[in-house]
Amino acid sequence: MLIMNAWTIHRDPKVWEDPERFRPERFEGLEGEVETYNFIRFGQGRRSCLGAGLANRVMGLALATLIQCFE
Repeated sequence: MLIMNAWTIHRDPKVWEDPERFRPERFEGLEGEVETYNFIRFGQGRRSCLGAGLANRVMGLALATLIQCFE
């Protein structure tokens, strides 16, 4: 059995500059990096989150709804 510790991976100072600070801009441009596991959103492999696709679609829909209702 292999268990990944996503908390530690996301806070590795060798990978991320200032890992304890909230900086969403550091994730810009990560879309094409499939081979690197710097940022694990929903887990990897066959035990990954079943709702990952739905979650991504709902987030886009929620954002579009907020923008549409913004005055």
